Amino acid sequence: MGPPDHLARRLLLRRLVAIGTFWIVQGALGWVLAVFWIVSSMSDDPVGAIRLEEVRATLVSPEALRWWATWYPVYLLAQALFMLPMLGPVPIRQKGPPAILSLAVAGFAMGGLLAALLFAVLGAVMALGRDLETDHFWIVFWSFIGAGWILSTSLLLSFSRNRSRDVVTSRLASTLFLGSLVEIAAILPLDVMVRRRTDCYCGTGTYVSLSILGVVGGFALGPMLYAIPLARRRRRWLECRCEVCGYDMRDTPQASRCPECGSGWLR
Repeated sequence: MGPPDHLARRLLLRRLVAIGTFWIVQGALGWVLAVFWIVSSMSDDPVGAIRLEEVRATLVSPEALRWWATWYPVYLLAQALFMLPMLGPVPIRQKGPPAILSLAVAGFAMGGLLAALLFAVLGAVMALGRDLETDHFWIVFWSFIGAGWILSTSLLLSFSRNRSRDVVTSRLASTLFLGSLVEIAAILPLDVMVRRRTDCYCGTGTYVSLSILGVVGGFALGPMLYAIPLARRRRRWLECRCEVCGYDMRDTPQASRCPECGSGWLR
């Protein structure tokens, strides 16, 4: 038996307010960090010294603000689709939010991680990394991400079959965030070398790589944090229900199998 309707509505409202507040803070912080990152790429200093007057000018630039206002809603939509299975614990056999949308978004993010790694290598050892501001760059860029997207989504669909959707999504969020951190740590030494050897850092492979990793890491951070209270709710939910079909086991707590679906229950 679930909570009364008015309590359920209040709980839903609190969750929506919390998510909305996080998205506002995320947007403001992301905008400031993006401006600092872009300005650092245009610095004449080999270590990317930042001029605060350029930062202030970019923060209030109408063109830059229009760019952010266009792409941040797309970013939020992808984040919302990814988090759909995390709305609450759902039995494995019960229909819930379409997990394929979440897995497709996760596959796209994993494709970004693969593309970031490849661009870092290309940027360090090939001439492509010295001149990426061409039409050829966009072909390579989307080819890397597209190939990684298809491969990752196919693997994720196979991996998530017969598994709890909310658990799979929570693990994917953690994997994406940690994967971004690991790649950033691996690419930074290459980035320092490239910064010192190029006159146009914004067109290098390592800059593109770190930009992608920053977006993917920030994208996964929100769902990863949301997964913490979700895990606590899931543990409470599983104390008296079958994970497979959701049958209430409070009347038969010592049964070794669920009387509804026959799955093993005692853990």
